[in-house]
Amino acid sequence: MTGNIIYYILKRNTKRELPSNKLIKKFLYCLVALCLLIPSVTAFATSSTEEKLENAKKDMEETEDQLDATHETIDQLKDSRHALENSLDNLNNELSGVSERLSEIESRIHDKEAEIASTEDALAAATEEEAEQYEYIKTRLKVIY
Repeated sequence: MTGNIIYYILKRNTKRELPSNKLIKKFLYCLVALCLLIPSVTAFATSSTEEKLENAKKDMEETEDQLDATHETIDQLKDSRHALENSLDNLNNELSGVSERLSEIESRIHDKEAEIASTEDALAAATEEEAEQYEYIKTRLKVIY
């Protein structure tokens, strides 16, 4: 770029005259300004890019940490699920045992109810027979005395 300015200055003066002091001052001011601006723009662009890169790295690390935490949570949930499934199986086995015992007890209750009904029938028959025998004995005693 500085070469273009010098070429322009030299071409403008076709008579090969030396440039004027005013033109030289303008050129030097532009050159100094350019020299001062280039490092700051480069530094700004570099620092901005570096900040973006650092931010992206931090975001990536945070995301990886979150991913690791999520994987740990998933593993814990799987372990909990397996433990709950085992517990459920145990409870189902216990329920099955209790159901069998309940069925057995209900069967025994039914048998006892049948036995009670049979005993009540036998008691009624025995009570009736006792009453008949009482009447028979009573009649016999009347006949005898």
